[in-house]
Amino acid sequence: MKKTRIADETFNEMYAKILKKNPEELKDFKKHIIEEFNRTKDSAVFLENLKIIAIANGNVKSLAEKSMIRRPSVYRILSKESNPSFSNVTILARNLGIDFFAKGV
Repeated sequence: MKKTRIADETFNEMYAKILKKNPEELKDFKKHIIEEFNRTKDSAVFLENLKIIAIANGNVKSLAEKSMIRRPSVYRILSKESNPSFSNVTILARNLGIDFFAKGV
């Protein structure tokens, strides 16, 4: 039997739809991705999760307009392969309802 793998993009879109229908779960997911990033320091996963939140919040087009960043650039920033500036990440995160706080050692 041949194994079938669900593409990451399909899973992310399906999960975003679930989050869109469950505001409390979306709020918990936002907290979770910050905690996960603090634990793993994996920026690729963090950006992928921001993309899920962007889809759950409406769409990338409205996020781009609110952030004053072109839509194709938002897609690139929220890609696993990207290396965006901290400024762009914080702008997008803030417009998705996620704030960053610096914490001393």
